[in-house]
Amino acid sequence: MARRKQLDKNSIVQKSRPLSALWQSDFNLTEFKILDVYLSKINSHNPDQRRVDFEKGELERLFDVDRIRTDELRGHLKKLMSPIELSSNQNELHLMTLFEEACCEKDDLGIWQIHLECTQKAMRYFFNIENLGYLRYKLKCVTELQSRYSYVLFVYIEANRFKKEWVVSVSELREILNCSDDNLYLQFKYLNNRILKRAYAEIMEKTPCRFTYEPIRTGRFVSDVRFTVEEFPSIDESESKEVTGQLDVYGKTDLIELWGEACNNEFTRSEMAQLAEVLRLIPSDKFSPYAVCGDLDLQRYHYLAEKYAAIKRINEKKPIKNRFSYMLAILKKDAGINS
Repeated sequence: MARRKQLDKNSIVQKSRPLSALWQSDFNLTEFKILDVYLSKINSHNPDQRRVDFEKGELERLFDVDRIRTDELRGHLKKLMSPIELSSNQNELHLMTLFEEACCEKDDLGIWQIHLECTQKAMRYFFNIENLGYLRYKLKCVTELQSRYSYVLFVYIEANRFKKEWVVSVSELREILNCSDDNLYLQFKYLNNRILKRAYAEIMEKTPCRFTYEPIRTGRFVSDVRFTVEEFPSIDESESKEVTGQLDVYGKTDLIELWGEACNNEFTRSEMAQLAEVLRLIPSDKFSPYAVCGDLDLQRYHYLAEKYAAIKRINEKKPIKNRFSYMLAILKKDAGINS
């Protein structure tokens, strides 16, 4: 029997934009982390495997805590199964539960096992999420955070990274940080000193995310905040092996095979080799702004998945005679190659 892969802090969390906006939920920091553990364990292009299993001891080691009491864990799992509000655009609102199973039980060896399985209705937010937009980060970026404010601010920054610079009103920022009901934070100086500065310091210390924020005054009062993000630091050679190993998130280390899965294995290996030749010539600014990752090969994977999903949508309206040729033409256009 194959040994189950252990939880790995270097695994990639791939999160759809609706899931990244769950700061409005009642989830606490631990529940957000458990959700990210689930996201790090699934293959977002394999909805047939939506059940995830791991040991309580693995979770304790990942979170760097001596012990998680089972009654506390049950409380977290119950919260993960409570209804939440989700939307993929401003014109819709869905009230649903993310998980149909979230349980913790002892096995025959006395080891506490945790099982998570998302609901059928929620699958669209977990699997094949290219149409929704998504962000990606290493699991360790959030497991080391000790404040819900830090977690929410980190995810908010990463979800908006593609803008490079943007302005948000102080009132909206309070809503994002879920502190609107506390009158103390109506004054920016308290919001800044007690939440923003502390969250900023923790994010800068424990994650690769680099950003600055600047208050904008309207008259005597701070009305808005300007955020500016820096590019991710380049991955040095020593770390590149570690990141390349993250291809195992998809169960593949062969790039042709990996990229073939992005196209639902529709094309032959020879055809994928042709696509790969062109793919390597496409500049990175053609890749999705939501596919945040330092690993170029994984960015290429998600680029292919997006293009393949687009071809499927077009094909549903009007059948494409040769989908491989169509895909190759799309890649050549982005690579600046004249057919």
